[in-house]
Amino acid sequence: MVVGLLLRAVEQTDTAMTQAALDGTAAVTWIRMSAVAGPAEPAARAVLALIRLTGAGRIQLPDEIGASIRRWQELISSEVGDPVLGEVVRLVGDGLFVEALTGQSPDPGRVDAILDRLLPS
Repeated sequence: MVVGLLLRAVEQTDTAMTQAALDGTAAVTWIRMSAVAGPAEPAARAVLALIRLTGAGRIQLPDEIGASIRRWQELISSEVGDPVLGEVVRLVGDGLFVEALTGQSPDPGRVDAILDRLLPS
């Protein structure tokens, strides 16, 4: 059940990231999506449960998850024109997501400041 919830969340994220890439907003979309999930959301609870289970060696993540993360990073890297900056953007999004998972949703002003620093106009 937990894996199913996570795969559904990955599918929704994939749809959003694909559309964002078409719109030229993959990097911004990744950061903003990463900063909004909270621990009360089903997908967030699924991620927390999977982190615990994989850390304990009880479950292995489906290959689709790693493939999706690599695809999203490629979309971001292609948009920003630099694979290192693309990875930095992805990792910052990952960090914001972990903050949100722990109930520390990032302040929108802080997210704007991060975007301004990472992706100056």
